[in-house]
Amino acid sequence: GVGGHTPWEAICLGLPVMSGPDTQNFETDYAVLREAGLAYRVPKDGSSAQTIAHVVENELGSDVRENAAALVANAREETDRLARDLLNLSKADQ
Repeated sequence: GVGGHTPWEAICLGLPVMSGPDTQNFETDYAVLREAGLAYRVPKDGSSAQTIAHVVENELGSDVRENAAALVANAREETDRLARDLLNLSKADQ
């Protein structure tokens, strides 16, 4: 759809993300993933096939899976920490 789709589905499967230019709904997520070498913006011009070929040939190795796993683990830890903090706040209000 317009604005992009969540990139985390591919990341949770240990795959890099390839997107078009419309990622504004998840721009921060895509920026984090691009910085980690896990997301690629595929241009609309004739070089899109080259970008896809590069990712398939060079980026589908164990480093990508390890980076993806680390990001997912960090996100889960942060979610768990936030949940614990919220529960502690809730208990303190009682």
